[in-house]
Amino acid sequence: MPNETKDARFDLLFRERARTVRLRLATRHALSGFALGLAVAVVPAVVGWVCRLDTVRHAAPLLAVVGAAAGVALGRRRRWSDTEVALYLDEELATPETITTALGMHDTASDAATMLRERAVVALEGSTPAQARPRIAKTFHALAPAAAAGLVALALVPRTPPATALAVKPLVQTPITDAEGLAKVIALAHVDARDDAQRKRLEALAKDAEKLRDEVRKGLEPRAALERVARLRDAIVAERLSLGDGEARAGLESAVSKLGENAVTKRA
Repeated sequence: MPNETKDARFDLLFRERARTVRLRLATRHALSGFALGLAVAVVPAVVGWVCRLDTVRHAAPLLAVVGAAAGVALGRRRRWSDTEVALYLDEELATPETITTALGMHDTASDAATMLRERAVVALEGSTPAQARPRIAKTFHALAPAAAAGLVALALVPRTPPATALAVKPLVQTPITDAEGLAKVIALAHVDARDDAQRKRLEALAKDAEKLRDEVRKGLEPRAALERVARLRDAIVAERLSLGDGEARAGLESAVSKLGENAVTKRA
């Protein structure tokens, strides 16, 4: 090796291998943090999906970035020293402590040290980079694609909006001012009855209708008015069924018909 001593050659080869080893270890730490971050991110993503918190659901994957950054930081703290790299290379290249000892005798100028460095150079030059480089992938890194698939699904699958409570509009009750339909019922007091008992019933119906008409004109609540109209109509129908074809039946028929035609009382 012209213009290059064994010491310089050893230093160059060792630095190259050490750089590769450390880079792969740093990459493994980053990938480990990324995988763990993705796995942890599934939890808030599921919570966000269930609770309909879209911001949480879409921001959850950022934990993978945080995990990768934490992995890089951890890798820097656990960065191998030259001695640790040399021990690793000796183990992988099956050169028991040759590289480690040559590294430790770097400043030694003895013949033994020179011979040892020559053996280390031969070992380093005779090996391929693939023979002495740490594995990047680890078993639990398989969590990454599974967690990523879950996060994508949770981010893309929309939740149906919650069933909003129907706005219940307050019932606006319009006061009833048209009591024209009650006039026919009031007129039942003047219909010829079959007997005194029937006359009393018809007069009672007429008085109830007259009282209701007055209360409606004073602003009786529509619901209460309709309930009382319904009771009047039921009483008239019952009375009609007990009559024949006389004047009383004709008056009742007219009263019922009038109640049905009026816009207010027909609802009863």
